Amino acid sequence: MGWYPLFLNLEGKRCLVVGGGKVATRKALPLIEKGGVVTVVAPRVSEILERLGKEGKITLWKRPFAWGDLEGQDIVFAATDDPALNAAIAEEAQKRNILVNVSSSKDQGDFITPACLETEDLLLALSTKGKNPVQSATLKAWLWETFSESKERIPRGNATCLSRALQLFPGGVNSPVRSFRAVGRYPIFIRYGKGSHVVDEDGKTYLDCIMSWGALILGHAHPRVAKALAEQVALGTSFGMNHAFEILLAEKIREHFPSIEALRMVNSGTEAVMSALRLARAATGRKKVLKFAGCYHGHVDALLVESGSGGLTFGIPSSLGVPEEYTHHTIVVPYNDLEATRKAFEDFGKELAAVIVEPVAGNMGVVLPHPEFLLLLRQYTERYGALLIFDEVITGFRVSLSGYQGLCGFRPDLTILGKIAGGGLPFGVYGGKRELMRLVAPEGGVYQAGTLSGNPLATRAGYTTITILEEDPAFYDALAEKTRMITQGLQEIAASFRLPLCVNAATGMLTPFFTSLPVVDTQTAFATDRGLYARFFQELLSRGVLVPPSPFEAWFLSEAHTPKDCERLLEAAEEAMRAMARDL
Repeated sequence: MGWYPLFLNLEGKRCLVVGGGKVATRKALPLIEKGGVVTVVAPRVSEILERLGKEGKITLWKRPFAWGDLEGQDIVFAATDDPALNAAIAEEAQKRNILVNVSSSKDQGDFITPACLETEDLLLALSTKGKNPVQSATLKAWLWETFSESKERIPRGNATCLSRALQLFPGGVNSPVRSFRAVGRYPIFIRYGKGSHVVDEDGKTYLDCIMSWGALILGHAHPRVAKALAEQVALGTSFGMNHAFEILLAEKIREHFPSIEALRMVNSGTEAVMSALRLARAATGRKKVLKFAGCYHGHVDALLVESGSGGLTFGIPSSLGVPEEYTHHTIVVPYNDLEATRKAFEDFGKELAAVIVEPVAGNMGVVLPHPEFLLLLRQYTERYGALLIFDEVITGFRVSLSGYQGLCGFRPDLTILGKIAGGGLPFGVYGGKRELMRLVAPEGGVYQAGTLSGNPLATRAGYTTITILEEDPAFYDALAEKTRMITQGLQEIAASFRLPLCVNAATGMLTPFFTSLPVVDTQTAFATDRGLYARFFQELLSRGVLVPPSPFEAWFLSEAHTPKDCERLLEAAEEAMRAMARDL
């Protein structure tokens, strides 16, 4: 078949789209943009089409297609998920001399829709004749780079964004997990978020189960947080000086974390950890630090280490550019390993400045502490005179208003907070006993400073967020129930398809591991089937659900996730696992 390139004036043309899914949505949007009079017919439609119908931008018939729907139409798009129905629609449209496009077969229709690039003075179209849509998107991105007269305009489309990002950032991203390499897919770029959903640069809406890696416990763009930020922007974004909201937020933190008598605000969890370790070494006069394999404490050089094959090892750098001398004083043992932990204290206890731990691990996936693990750490640090540091960047204000330490009953000497504490903005805190914090400059000799530390945007967002959490006594019970519903649902679905799955969860966070083993440390976490998770991720993404693009990250829920959202997630998971089971 020969294809003749042609540009059509759609102004006022009656366009019928049969289908309500993602393909139909993708077909309908440019028709509206170019002035077509669009009708969509399908029993179920996407959220975008539903909204366009309510806004009066399309005529929406939520019912099965009928032959009479073709009457009076100028152009028809057969875009259902039933190839036989698409073929029948095409045959009938052609009998009526109506141009028809068939999404499931280019050869059954009269025309195909090319990838387009439009600037103020240029309209370019290209096609691989329906054979390779990915190549079309790549070429479109190249055309943008070649012909766009202005690089200052906001790039639109995931492919365009990726093409430009790859020229600017390592791997095209500003944090490795965002590359999607662990799940074998190109990344998406988010345009905006609202509530429990985000929308990417292709206009696709996703139920978001990442929530800025746990920072958004109230969901995206919570009205009160957004209002507080807008008010603060009008007053000033940064002063480099003291201001009232530093005090208000600090008082909230101290109220809910009794272990924090005094604190210092910084700009990230990494910065807080780095400063806390410096403080611990100054307070004890010791050098060594004990950490646990699988616990991530930011990209501090001394903590970028991993455990060797044995239960106890001196730190070996797990990143290029970190000299071994930097990690020589870091000791790593497996998380939850009571015997290895006791051995570490017996061998190095008198040299330890601090023990740092995520009370609930979140960076090898969610792993809960053994019932005796945190108690052992508290007892042994007191016995040997080392400081106990809880890294609650993830769990702080997520599992309870007082973090995990409020649930387990053990008070650390120092606590690290971030994410929720800053209302989802760049923020970090380290704090503890007053006599320890008095060692920090300007009172003491432990130096730490920062231009944006305690900046008014983050402190006001954090203060507003915590205030909202305080107002609802049932907040964490409701969040725990949503977590339980999804955890139990995923396990039951996997069992029905005989897929191995272990789901670990704490309030508001969970990780599904594709393994039949209980996951209690890095060794058992790494037993997960990474290929199955990658397939699961891609199946969910295709169904409008965004989960972490790595099998070793936590999924996060928020206040904005409704019971209907949870049901939708489980429905998508069931469809995904059904597809996975068919291929096993």
